Amino acid sequence: MTTLASKEELAEWIARELDPNATAATKECIRKQCEECKEDFRVNFLTGTIDENERPVRINVKNQRAQLKVIETTFEAAARAITFEPQEIDWRPPPQLLIPILVRFIKRFVEQTGDHATAEKFKAAVGWFDLLSINSTELAALLWAWSRLAGGKAQQLTPNARSIPKQKFLAHWGLLFMYGFAPELALIPDPEQPLEGRTITEYIVTHWSRLSPAFRTAHNQLLQVRGLRAIPAPEIDEFVAPTPAQKREFPWGKYLTVTGLLAQYVVGPNAMKFEYACGKALGYKSRKRGPRLFEKPTL
Repeated sequence: MTTLASKEELAEWIARELDPNATAATKECIRKQCEECKEDFRVNFLTGTIDENERPVRINVKNQRAQLKVIETTFEAAARAITFEPQEIDWRPPPQLLIPILVRFIKRFVEQTGDHATAEKFKAAVGWFDLLSINSTELAALLWAWSRLAGGKAQQLTPNARSIPKQKFLAHWGLLFMYGFAPELALIPDPEQPLEGRTITEYIVTHWSRLSPAFRTAHNQLLQVRGLRAIPAPEIDEFVAPTPAQKREFPWGKYLTVTGLLAQYVVGPNAMKFEYACGKALGYKSRKRGPRLFEKPTL
């Protein structure tokens, strides 16, 4: 049986992938950035953000509609199964067996996700709601109601021009990690503000005028999606297009690996592919392979 990696292990792997010689301070900074990415993902993809008109802005409406449709059809099927296929025996486990089952479920949930807060909420809900006291008719009625609510919500969600897929969101964050912590991509830090222990946000703000216009535009779009104020254009644009002599191989494999590990840290085990999203983040048009050359110091 394969043991799933913990959040601490994933953060350690990301740090080692970015910089095999990363110090303890850098590893701790990377761990904090992983948590920041996870929180950013939770706000935008799970709870949504609020725009200037107090309306929820959903990052990935298409996926949310699909998930709600699955809930609708699944609950409806369960309600039909309970309603039209009555059981002659009580198939629910007795209390002395149900409690250990729930305990094992919660323990496994925490091991896989590291989400202790949700586990505690589930424990409280189970303690308040007696799973064995509800009869089949009541259960079927609840499932029908949940099915209709999910279907109605799916109909209310409409595509938003600011919607972005999860892969693009994570590819952007992966690129920020690359620029913040990969030694071969780091710009020369300011003497007053060494790179060690600095956050990605501070890195971007410090070198905003030196980053490429394409990156500044893409980063401001993500800030606006999150409901944050865009960074104004620099008074003096210090971006210098690199000459052919400055070009070198971009660590494409490292970028994909870091993004994949970050996705596992944020959403858990998943089957998402990032070649296309990462290529788009770098301004590369091919869907099959990444860019061959990296132009320092562009993003």
